[in-house]
Parts: sequence; structure tokens; C-alpha cells
Amino acid sequence: MDHYRFAAHAFLIPVALLICWFILRARVWNPNVWHWIVLTVVLIAILSWFINILADAAEGLQTSYLAERELEEGNFNNMQRLLPSFRLPLEHIEMRKHGENDGHL
Repeated sequence: MDHYRFAAHAFLIPVALLICWFILRARVWNPNVWHWIVLTVVLIAILSWFINILADAAEGLQTSYLAERELEEGNFNNMQRLLPSFRLPLEHIEMRKHGENDGHL
């Protein structure tokens, strides 16, 4: 998804700036540097927000699809599971989070 994010930023920001250039040229007599600075900051903020939402949604759908495919094909026995060395610390964290700890680990 990082390639998509970069490509979307590299394509959409110049296109949006070009559109703003036409609009500013038609509506403002003398656009100065501050117009462009504010437009650039606002465009980057808005476009980054939309690009990140779309990329995160696509990544979630991709993860769900791949997990479902692995389960349907019967390869769930070959899926990577949590290593035993990580299991005990995570159980302790869960017990502390839910208040099931009796005072010692």
C-alpha cells in the first residue's frame, strides 16, 4: 500500500495545484506567494487524509480476503501462529488488563 500512497500523492497534488492555478487566475487579480503556500498546505492535508482512508480500507479488505482464502482452502494448519515464547507475556498482559491478576506473575 505504500506504493499506492506515494503514487496517489505524486499524481493528485500536482493535478490539484494545477486546477487551483486555473481557478485562482480567473478569480484573483494578483495572487501572491501566500495564496500558494496556504493552498499547498490545505491540499496536502486534505488529499493525504482521503488517500490514507482509501488505502487503509483497501488494506483491511485485502487482509480479510487473504485470511478467508487461507481458511477456506484448508491451509489454516500451515498458517503462522504465535510463538510459544510470546504466549506467556501476552497472557500476563491480558490478565492485568482484565484485573484477573492475584498479585503475582
